[in-house]
Amino acid sequence: MTSVAGIKCSAVICREVEDASQVLHDLQSSGVQVICRPGQMRPDPAEPVQEPPKHATQAQQLARQVTVYVVQTNWPNALNRLLRAALDA
Repeated sequence: MTSVAGIKCSAVICREVEDASQVLHDLQSSGVQVICRPGQMRPDPAEPVQEPPKHATQAQQLARQVTVYVVQTNWPNALNRLLRAALDA
């Protein structure tokens, strides 16, 4: 955990949110005010369409359970899927 302009911040990497019990144990009483969730979140094309997408509902559940803001940030899919990005271009 760190502070930015006096606001206590932490981060939960994209897939860590799937281990909800551990994340909650680590953060619920930590005094954290904002959780950043960087990663490559996107709907799984092999799964049925879900609205909102699973990665969005996971962020919502985390925010509600820890009672803080969750800032979800994605990096471009192209960084991890170079061939797919080239084929889509």
